[in-house]
Parts: sequence; C-alpha cells; structure tokens
Amino acid sequence: MNYELRHFDTILLKFSSTNDSSIPEIHLTWINDHTSIYYHWI
Repeated sequence: MNYELRHFDTILLKFSSTNDSSIPEIHLTWINDHTSIYYHWI
C-alpha cells in the first residue's frame, strides 16, 4: 500500500509498506527536499 505524510496540503514524504509479512517493511519512495530542512527529524 502507498501512503503520504502531509502537513496540511504539503506532501512531506511518500512511502509504501507491506501488509503480508509478520515483520512490517517500509520503503520511502519520495521526500520533499524543500521541507526536509524544516522537518529534519524525518
């Protein structure tokens, strides 16, 4: 499944995850470089 992490209308990052395994796997597919300065903890 694909997900988006947003702050109001601004997309901060996109990621995908798997649901079919006992250990969840998360893959970052896109990071907004313009906001990563302000959200350095990501």
